[in-house]
Amino acid sequence: MYENKTFAKVAGITIAGAVLLGVQVVAQAQVAPCTTATIAYWRFDGGYTDSCGSIDGTPVGSASIATSNCAPLPGNSGCLVLNGSPSRVDLPAPFNPTHTGVLSAGTIEAWVYFEGTNEGGGGIIFNHGIAALFTDLQLQVEPHTGGGYDSQLDTAKRAHPFFFLPGFTLNTWHHLAWTWDATAVTSYMDGVVVGAAAGPVSVAFTGNESEIGSDDQEFGYWVGRLDEIRLSNRVLAPCEFLAHLPTCPTVSEWGLLAMGLLTVAAGAVVVMRRRRVAA
Repeated sequence: MYENKTFAKVAGITIAGAVLLGVQVVAQAQVAPCTTATIAYWRFDGGYTDSCGSIDGTPVGSASIATSNCAPLPGNSGCLVLNGSPSRVDLPAPFNPTHTGVLSAGTIEAWVYFEGTNEGGGGIIFNHGIAALFTDLQLQVEPHTGGGYDSQLDTAKRAHPFFFLPGFTLNTWHHLAWTWDATAVTSYMDGVVVGAAAGPVSVAFTGNESEIGSDDQEFGYWVGRLDEIRLSNRVLAPCEFLAHLPTCPTVSEWGLLAMGLLTVAAGAVVVMRRRRVAA
């Protein structure tokens, strides 16, 4: 004699296992710090060099490298310490990442540990521009009116809106990222969108100076620590950020998961048909 076995129960149990397998595959994947999209990546693991290219920095003032209390990433062994003017890292400029000098889409991200401001009203993370004239690309954190903090990305003489950073606190590591393209400029904190403004936005690296930790006027400076600053030539998804977030599955991983689900479905259909039991 045969009895029917419900598809829902068997398939549900088995498919749940396959989905769990898929989650495990995704969780074990690692974000590659240097990809074809990477323009520059300053890790500050023992120095000021560009880990993915040749845009190496030179420390100015009391800028130094710490080996403890750095961004909470696996394997991270150093970070940049800045305490205000004139502490910064100078970069060679202009740099021309796309051989045309223009990025019509991109992402810049950094781990930040803000201790507060002592000049200029805010903390400058990165700048590329012409001294005292304009900025090509600038990132900063500033006190928000009424309490808390804002982030802002400036491009090509255009000051985009300040985006409030909910939960941003002093003396704590946070991951900040900004993406831009023909549609919008978007701000992230710890992998979550905190604001967006309409595009189009593009970046033209025409200036003759660039710094980490100060602006083109050498008026606003960072006070605290910076780490894992990376500039990319396309809009990255949050799962691609250097933020220890769940990573994007690769094509092969999706293929593996799809094959697993197909196998599960086939097995479940066979079980669903009939199962022999004792009379």
